[in-house]
Amino acid sequence: LEKGALVEFVAGAHKGLFGRVEKMILEIGGGRCVVCLNIGHALVKAKNKNLKVLDGDALPKNHQAFATKQVKTASSKDGRGKESSGKKSKKKVRKVTWVRPNIRVRVVSKSLEGGRYYNKKGTVYDVTSMYEFTVLMKGDQKLVEHVIERNVDTALPKAGGRVMVVLGEHKGKVGTLIERNSKAKKGAVVQLDDEVELCICSFDQVAEYVP
Repeated sequence: LEKGALVEFVAGAHKGLFGRVEKMILEIGGGRCVVCLNIGHALVKAKNKNLKVLDGDALPKNHQAFATKQVKTASSKDGRGKESSGKKSKKKVRKVTWVRPNIRVRVVSKSLEGGRYYNKKGTVYDVTSMYEFTVLMKGDQKLVEHVIERNVDTALPKAGGRVMVVLGEHKGKVGTLIERNSKAKKGAVVQLDDEVELCICSFDQVAEYVP
């Protein structure tokens, strides 16, 4: 198993999905890695033992490992195999766009977990699909599952804290929060690692980074 390898999840929460290894994580007692899913391009952490390395050259071109769009299945039908025609429809869930593992978020939904964690902070533990992720809550350390982006907002540290840019041209880069000024509407002033000039971001473009 190495960076760039084409893999299939054979166990765990992502069983049956495919992706490519983006980063290796060495740990005592068994390593992990970060995998970029082929559908949705979400970055997820996985135990090496839950992955099977595939030979891309030996697979047919139409193999699921090369798919970039999700194929519709019978899950959109009711138990009798018919399309559901109910008048009420659930609000469409958007794909994950800015949430990444190891960033701090604030719960803004009063319906999540019955409102128990409304306005409380947690750390994104893993992006489990194109639409959902898990959050490890600060305080009781409970891992909340099936969270979607509209349930949370970015949370910032105090000046001097570590942050990650989650939207915009510097997306994915890590740096130090120099200043946060909501009154002057300057947003967050960030000194990115390995960058000379300061970066000014809106508050929804940056979040506290918790490696």
